[in-house]
Amino acid sequence: MRSLRFLAVVILASCGIADAAGPGSRVPPATARADPADMTFEQYVREMTWPTYLVIVGSGKDLPALKIDAERIAKRLGRRFDMLDRVYDAREGLHATGEDDGFTGYYHRRDDTDSADKPYLSIEKSETYSGLKPGFYIIVVRICATPKEAQSDLAWCQCIVPDAYTKRTGIYYGCRH
Repeated sequence: MRSLRFLAVVILASCGIADAAGPGSRVPPATARADPADMTFEQYVREMTWPTYLVIVGSGKDLPALKIDAERIAKRLGRRFDMLDRVYDAREGLHATGEDDGFTGYYHRRDDTDSADKPYLSIEKSETYSGLKPGFYIIVVRICATPKEAQSDLAWCQCIVPDAYTKRTGIYYGCRH
């Protein structure tokens, strides 16, 4: 247990306070005021998990069919659709392409709350967001930092997709070593 705590401290210390900025740097997390090395790993994860709100316009288990829906919805909403350098195949599911970004072959979720400036739709795995039922792909229009932002985007989306909804979740913004 002691070596595990040491490893967590080394990893946390290597991340630095720059990782503590969080979504849009709107509110400094507690780790900006405290030394991450003084926390347990669980405390660090809690401190670095920010409440966020997803605006979702579709979901399902069939990613190729959902991609067609996402492209159609994006066009109707006047936004672009972006797979975020991820591809899908039946054997490996949704995962990063061969780019050398540290995520090759793995799924990396969208976690940007600043997408209001460059809005786009993406397809995400539901299990990577807390509070969502696992095993689904979701079409995300935007990740919002406040419920007010989410409700504003939702009202606009529901003109095109009446079943659109928001979901409160938490996204971890800490070190990903």
